[in-house]
Amino acid sequence: PPSTPPHNPTSFSESENISQLLSHIKLLIRRRTAAIAALDAGLYSEAIRHFSKIVDGRRPAPQGFLAECYLHRAYAYKASGRIAESISDCNKTLALDPTSIQALDTRASLLETIRCLPDCLHDFEHLKLLYNSILRDRKLPGPAWKRHNVRYREIPGNLCALTTKIQQLKQRVASGETGNVDYHALIGLRRGCSRAKMSALLLYRLLQKGYASVMSTIMDEESAERQRKKAAAALQAAQAAIHVQQTQYCNSKLEPEISPT
Repeated sequence: PPSTPPHNPTSFSESENISQLLSHIKLLIRRRTAAIAALDAGLYSEAIRHFSKIVDGRRPAPQGFLAECYLHRAYAYKASGRIAESISDCNKTLALDPTSIQALDTRASLLETIRCLPDCLHDFEHLKLLYNSILRDRKLPGPAWKRHNVRYREIPGNLCALTTKIQQLKQRVASGETGNVDYHALIGLRRGCSRAKMSALLLYRLLQKGYASVMSTIMDEESAERQRKKAAAALQAAQAAIHVQQTQYCNSKLEPEISPT
């Protein structure tokens, strides 16, 4: 039989790394798909849980992918009435993608909701600059493959509406409507609620965040343990295959030296 050279362990290591990378990419896509499906179905807590698994994961993910997940989690927080968390995720989105039209628009609308008008006006002014640059360059910001929830032909109309909005906000600021931030709305409470209800809500939010963090850690550890077992099994099988190949190789070398009796 033809001789087989010994297997190179380096190529096995590279293929294993590629296999683990592909598995991680598939896991991220599955989680994002589940999160968006939950968001579309109005299951905001479920969507937040899935997006949190992605953005709080220990393994790295592409910057644009994380920015999109933070933005969608901001939508889920906003729909749940958790304005502070939604603003925080908009901030994280803009830190990763400063030209995110959706993040700027969402944050500005949230700031207007809690009557934080100067910061709201600042975001709308920034958004206006983005629209002007788009019309000047005749293309949306970022690379061609980047997804946007706005089309180029919609920009002129959006810019016109935004200009009107900015003028209205400037009039409100000029009239002195700047120091009435609604901190109750910021933390998801109605005005006039009792101190006990406020404390209970804050405690519930802390417990919810702690539970999500603990469950995420447990699931990550379980996933890592499964990956370790799978890698160990694959390594053991590869070593057995290498041993068989080496034995066959040695036997093929020895066969010509054995004379018939």
